[in-house]
Amino acid sequence: MTTLVRPNDETRVGGEIDSYCTKCRQMTIHRVVAFEDTKVKKVICLTCKGQHNYRKSPPKTKEQPPESGDGAEVKAPTEPKAPKAPRAPKAAKTPKETKGRAKKPQPVEPDPSNRAWQDLKEALGAGRLTPYSITGTYEAGQALDHAHFGVGFVIKVLQPNKIEVLFENAVKILIMMENEANVPKA
Repeated sequence: MTTLVRPNDETRVGGEIDSYCTKCRQMTIHRVVAFEDTKVKKVICLTCKGQHNYRKSPPKTKEQPPESGDGAEVKAPTEPKAPKAPRAPKAAKTPKETKGRAKKPQPVEPDPSNRAWQDLKEALGAGRLTPYSITGTYEAGQALDHAHFGVGFVIKVLQPNKIEVLFENAVKILIMMENEANVPKA
């Protein structure tokens, strides 16, 4: 393989330098991106546009003889190793250990001490439930059917566009009368 030689252009960021490209798997011209002390650290391949650490020469493979030139013997390849035993499955992470997106909350068991909600539910009987919608209008005492929280009762209107609703497991503040243009599409 021919080694390309460039004058001290590699001494500055933005200069060009020959480096082994891990994507192209050959020596190519790279642009210097970063230095560490006085040595080139990161480069971008001008052929494939891949960014990686600077490598002055290609990696040595097992098949290549030693470069010492002292006539040392090349060892014969050893027998292949036996396949490894399969790993045991990883233990499930607890919610505290989980990273990334938050999972949907699991349904909470009803709170038997929530007597007010139970009384309202019994009083409602087979009465009318209004499906909750962010664009709807509600008033105190109205029974709602929320897609996530379930059956709830409007306790009071807080602001012209906010209501306080008693659900089986919690009191929530919901938005109402929201302009449909501002509502995200599901």
